[in-house]
Amino acid sequence: MARKPYRHRSSGKFNYVNRWIKYLLCVTNFYFMMAGCLLFVLGVIAFAESGIVNRKNSISLLQWIFNLTVLVLGVGLITTCVAFTGFIGSLRENQCLLKFYYISLALLFVCETVIGVFFFVYRESAISRIEEVVKKTFISQYREIGFEDSTNFVDFIQVELQCCGAKSYNDWTENRYFSCNSTNISSKACGVPYSCCKRMNNINENVINTSCGHGVQNLSPPQAAPLVWTVGCVQALASLLEANVVPVSCAVSGIAVLQASLALMNVKQSARLLGLESLPAATDLVLQTSMKLLAILLAKALYTQIGDQLRLLQQEGLMR
Repeated sequence: MARKPYRHRSSGKFNYVNRWIKYLLCVTNFYFMMAGCLLFVLGVIAFAESGIVNRKNSISLLQWIFNLTVLVLGVGLITTCVAFTGFIGSLRENQCLLKFYYISLALLFVCETVIGVFFFVYRESAISRIEEVVKKTFISQYREIGFEDSTNFVDFIQVELQCCGAKSYNDWTENRYFSCNSTNISSKACGVPYSCCKRMNNINENVINTSCGHGVQNLSPPQAAPLVWTVGCVQALASLLEANVVPVSCAVSGIAVLQASLALMNVKQSARLLGLESLPAATDLVLQTSMKLLAILLAKALYTQIGDQLRLLQQEGLMR
């Protein structure tokens, strides 16, 4: 059955390209393109100011990849490139760019889904691998010159998730400042960062005691429990994800299909109407997944409509 064309009032000619879909993709991708550019620029500035380039010989490849500044650069670059193809492809009705756009989104979505499935199926093995990576990257580069952003990020995570280290507070022996061995004569030896402490201001309520974790690695878990958080941050983050994602993971597909039929509505408003506002952080995951599926669907629809329009123009040319 042939697809019903759309009629433009101005020209009176048939047009298979739906203007609503076209400009919805334009506006959405312009927003993400600007956000990606902002991330990329901030990443470049942070990378230039960190001085990490001058220390490239003393940094491993793994530390390069998991440097917070490099991660921001990568995310910004990928977001900008994908959103740019979607924006120009929909604006100029370019089939090649639109095809690249929805295939890129589909690949990203599949990769995220596969990673998520593998994480929950092989949970223990995945957590162990992640803990090793965190120890070799974020913990070992803590307080190092050029990794100030990573240092602040680690402190933020430990404070917010109430955790310490990758697996436990003893992981901080991997850091040269807190290493618990005979060669380390620093005052921080066998200690942990202040962000691990349950009471960072145990001396003065208005001042953070940066030495509150002094000598904690010499204590057993029951002895250290009143002073610092004994739960590893990888385990804490995994528990947080499980508590928020599992109850609504089965609803992702249904919500995505429903939101596709409501393409002209604001996504967050649709979520509130569906009663998702009562769900915690999983709501954001559901919305992000739904938006990607919706973008793939709209881009594929516009791609098909442009193809139909080109065939219609070819037929009109032959008839003349």
